[in-house]
Order: sequence, then C-alpha cells, then structure tokens
Amino acid sequence: MIDKSFHDKDAASKENHVLYCILLTVFVLMVSGCEQGEEPDEEVLSEGVFTDVFIARLQKADPTLAIERKEDLHVLVSNTEEREHHAFLDNIYKQYLTAPEEIEALLDRLIQTEMSMFSRPENDVINRERIVPVIKDAAYPEAIKAAMAEAGNATDKFDMYYEPLNERLVVFYAVDNEQNMSFLCGDEIKSLDLDSHELRELSMKNLRAILPEVRRHGESRIFLLAAGGDYEASLLLSDKLWTKEYFDVQGDIVVAVPSRDVLLVTGSNDVENLAGIRKSAEEIFNDSGYALTTELFVRRGGKWVLFEE
Repeated sequence: MIDKSFHDKDAASKENHVLYCILLTVFVLMVSGCEQGEEPDEEVLSEGVFTDVFIARLQKADPTLAIERKEDLHVLVSNTEEREHHAFLDNIYKQYLTAPEEIEALLDRLIQTEMSMFSRPENDVINRERIVPVIKDAAYPEAIKAAMAEAGNATDKFDMYYEPLNERLVVFYAVDNEQNMSFLCGDEIKSLDLDSHELRELSMKNLRAILPEVRRHGESRIFLLAAGGDYEASLLLSDKLWTKEYFDVQGDIVVAVPSRDVLLVTGSNDVENLAGIRKSAEEIFNDSGYALTTELFVRRGGKWVLFEE
C-alpha cells in the first residue's frame, strides 16, 4: 500500500512533528487517492443523481430485481424469492467525491456486490476458510435499524451477527470471496457450531492467510500500520501484535482507527503525537469512504478501551 518505509537512522535527532507531517501527508494521499488541491475534470453528481444512476445500472444488470428508492443514497433491493437488502450508498458516494473520474469502476464494483447478496442460496455451505472479522462503528447496527424503521420495515429483519469489541466498536464476521464480501447472519453463525472464542480464532487465522505482510511505518513514537488496504482496523484483534517490543511508545499503546484502512499508533504519555493522530483521525474520518470513528483507544489488560486524556 505504501512503497517506502520512513526508516532513517538520522531521524531520531529531528523533531517529532516533522515525521508526523510526513506521515499525515501519506495518510491523506492514501485515503483520497489524489494529489491535494487536484480538481475533478467533470461535473460532480449530486447524492440524488448518483442514486438514480446506481438504480438504473442495477436494474439493467438484473431486471428481475425489485428496486425501491427510499431516499438519496438509500435503496431497498429485493428478488423474486422475497429476500431483500438495504443498500446504503453513503460510503461509495464519499469515494466517488474524492475521485469522480472513477465512477464507472465504483459503480461496477457496487453493483457486483449488490448482486452477490442474492447469488448465494440461503442454505449454501459457508466456506469456513474465508470467514474474516470486520470492525465497524458500534452505531452502525442501530443506524441500519433506524433506516429500516423509517422505510416501514420491521427491524427484526436485521439479523447480521456482531459482537462488541468495546463501547465504540463492534466485530462483524463476513465471508471474503475476493470479489465481494458477504456478512454472516445469526443463523449462519449458529450453523458453524463454534463458540465466540473459536469463531474469533478461526476468523483471525483466515485473516492472516489473506493479508499481505503487515508493515509498520514510522520510527519516532508515531506509527502507521499497512496491510493491503481493507483490513487494517481488524488488526486490533491480533493480540500478538500489540506489544511494547514492537511499538516503542511512551506509556501505553494508543491507536486511532478513523477508517477500515488506516491504523495509527502512538503512546498514552506522548502529548505531541496524541494531538497529531487525533487531528489526523478527524481529517481522515471526514474524507473516508469507509469511516469508523474519531475516538482513540488504549491497550490495557489485553483489551482496547476508550482513551480519555
């Protein structure tokens, strides 16, 4: 994901904020995918028009689907078997805004994902070797339920399985089929006949097999972890990773996970870098298509808890 590691033996003599500025630049470019100040060459679609384009493309791709527009960036899709799925386009629209010229590729990927929601039979065997953990904001499940209620649908139809990680983050489980991702519901989890600990262990084993090598960037008490761009946030679940031997920080290990693909690390006693990653987290959260949270978390007793300065 990043071509070079900021490894410079002379950097230890420099001020921390110099490294932070370099890292922040990389973070912003990594998320935005374009140079700062770069202007799109084409007119940007509004939320409403973007939704209309998506509906038209999806209907053309599969005329058998019933597509109901609930509001801008919210569409209800159902098939002839009365299976339905709420498509929330907020994240993909944010990605579109950062790179309007990529609209064709974004829509193709989104439509492929939506169609995959109905491609697997309900009684299909789950590929255990592709089950991975996915970190989400704790408000995510309730936001979906609220949207379903506003659309006149019973919230008990929301059956995606998840576990709390802490008061701000939750863990979902999904089958990663390389081309798309399918989140598992409660009944599917039960069919695996695994307890919570076994499920977590299996998903982390699979994740380690799927991920490229985890790379650590930075050497001056502030770090960025890179692991392919999809599951950086899920690295929070890798207990063996979070040691003071690996992260030489001042105090306890503190992280920011503003989006699924950005994981920043510093120490609980490092006032300057705490301010740096907090500011960076807020900027990335506002620009990311896969935003999580602006909160910071500290590693204590083998768990991630909300960090309060």
